[in-house]
Amino acid sequence: MTAFTDGEILIVMDLTTILDSLGGDAKVAEALNLKGASAISNWKARGLPPGRKFDLLALSEKRGIRLTIADIEKADAAIVRARRITKPGAV
Repeated sequence: MTAFTDGEILIVMDLTTILDSLGGDAKVAEALNLKGASAISNWKARGLPPGRKFDLLALSEKRGIRLTIADIEKADAAIVRARRITKPGAV
């Protein structure tokens, strides 16, 4: 996955990198009218709530960062897979 900003290529590896490219937890929370950065921290651990993928896509467009919905979905899916693997008793 790649995101482009100001002529630089940013390699997007995970949801944390995407959120950092959008300004970090506090700035994303503020832009999305959330009460605090802790909501964004929860996304990194649990995955994105329904509908938030499109909010992040709109925010990236507003900030001039080229991301696709597929980039965001891949990053989110990696969190969901990791959570499934690391649950107690999982093999």
